[in-house]
Amino acid sequence: MAGGRWTVVETLGAQNTWSVLAIDGRPTEWKSIARSLPTSALPLVAVVHERGETVERRLPPSRQLKDGNCVRAIPIPGPDGVVHAVLIWVGDDFPTAAPPAVAGFSYSSTSRTLELSDDLYAQLDLPKVANRSRWTGPEAFRRVERFDSALELISMTIDPTPNDRWLGQLSLRAETGTRRLTLAFRNGDTPNDVAWRCLAIDVSETTPPDSVTVETAALAALSARNPSTYIALVDIAHTRLIRWVTDPVPGILWKGIADERESAHPDDVARVRATTRDALASGNTTARVTGLRLRRKGGGWTVVDATGSLLPHTGKAMLVLVEYTVVGSSDEPDPVPPHS
Repeated sequence: MAGGRWTVVETLGAQNTWSVLAIDGRPTEWKSIARSLPTSALPLVAVVHERGETVERRLPPSRQLKDGNCVRAIPIPGPDGVVHAVLIWVGDDFPTAAPPAVAGFSYSSTSRTLELSDDLYAQLDLPKVANRSRWTGPEAFRRVERFDSALELISMTIDPTPNDRWLGQLSLRAETGTRRLTLAFRNGDTPNDVAWRCLAIDVSETTPPDSVTVETAALAALSARNPSTYIALVDIAHTRLIRWVTDPVPGILWKGIADERESAHPDDVARVRATTRDALASGNTTARVTGLRLRRKGGGWTVVDATGSLLPHTGKAMLVLVEYTVVGSSDEPDPVPPHS
């Protein structure tokens, strides 16, 4: 077996911002490329980023090439076709084993959706739905088992500034077990840039997945004890559901999955916004809307009472923990026809 090591170089932003996020499966934090790779191997990163093709070179021996002089550089493309990372091997021979699992994706702060590359499903052992590459945030969170810095990432993407970047880890439920991933997000250099290039790196072999938090276990127990109660995190500034904390209210046609209609009845959307404005104007941190109609798959409405509690916040991000209690159903006509 060839001796050497793999290095993951993120190329999410401008070339002068590129950095190393993992070495031999061990996560690093925006580490300098110059300190991580031999000088003679550095030009290959830019070559592979530009060409989008794997390059192999046997470099002239030197003192810097302590791991060997065989270099293989592999592009990791995102769904937009741009190379999000370069996976680079330096060793005494070219590797025969599969490289580490690394995949690119993108995120939009406007639509709160993730666009996944074809490689991501296979690399991270996730089930692929035919003819579908875009997922809403709440859908993606359904496979997350632990994500301690989720609120930090959510707040940053809601209220972006130029050249923002974020790095963290989460535990994800894959087809064959739980994986520990390093995630990296970068946006552009223009004001209010809401498009993020992202990277997922499997570091499970060196960083075992964390156990479920006490808070997550408590919320799961609450949901089990009160089967008609569901809890979600909502961005009230944009009236958009961010993630489910418990299982979602079942059977609902959520916005962004089948079409772009709001999930609630338009009259109730207006009531929610009015209640939110009144609560914020009066300084209240809790508010309640009763008889909220949520659009059901196949027609009709599930009726819920919703109670929201504003979380402590800074900047523009205003997040509310909303508790939905199912109280009935309705078959009244839908005033908004389906649209994409």
